[in-house]
Amino acid sequence: MSGDILGIHHVTAIASDPQRNVDFYTSVLGLRLVKLTVNFDDPRSYHLYYGDELGHPGTIMTFFAWLGVPKGRHGTGQVTVTSFSVPQASLDYWMERLIQQGVSYTGPTSRFDETLLSLQDPDGLALELVAHPQAQHRSPWKEGPVPAEHAIRGMHTVTLSEDGYERTAKLLTETFGFRPLSEENNVFRFEVGEGARGRMLMSAVRRSSGADWLRLERFITWLGERPLMSNNKRGARLWLASTSMSLR
Repeated sequence: MSGDILGIHHVTAIASDPQRNVDFYTSVLGLRLVKLTVNFDDPRSYHLYYGDELGHPGTIMTFFAWLGVPKGRHGTGQVTVTSFSVPQASLDYWMERLIQQGVSYTGPTSRFDETLLSLQDPDGLALELVAHPQAQHRSPWKEGPVPAEHAIRGMHTVTLSEDGYERTAKLLTETFGFRPLSEENNVFRFEVGEGARGRMLMSAVRRSSGADWLRLERFITWLGERPLMSNNKRGARLWLASTSMSLR
């Protein structure tokens, strides 16, 4: 192991209702429930894993289920938006699907060279569906409720809220090996790894109302790592998420 960062491995958040969470991420977003286990620090609660067909790193969204947990507030030092990658021509499909499922959204809007939809899960977690030309190179779950040609192709972006982004940007570049990539309207993006398909990780920072937003973007497939796999189909609120990175 060389210690090189390949990209974001998964995103973890908190859910208040296991079944409602499962219904939204599988039946609405069309992700696969690839693993069901427990929170090893609190075995009385579920730990739910969603992803692609095999649960490849870079596609995984996980939730700890704590029933009745008080709802938190967005603030600095948090992951505040999680974005999924979809094929570039699929946003019309997703707008129609969200309407049919009774899910409110805003957009489409543009950021850098991409177009996206913004929405929330049942607990108020901010999500995005980002259309990207390289999404088609990632394999979807072909047996889900969403047609394969429109299905989510893994994680694309994580947004961190920061009270002053400079130290975080320094950490990314000097410690984690990110490279500055682009800037737009006070949003900065960085790249890590080789930049090839499935090995790109970008981040950006956006100043907004006294807080800065650090955006971590990726469309990643790690080769040679064991995928998550489970046929369990059970059910697991969310406002705060954490992000893990994958090492070579």
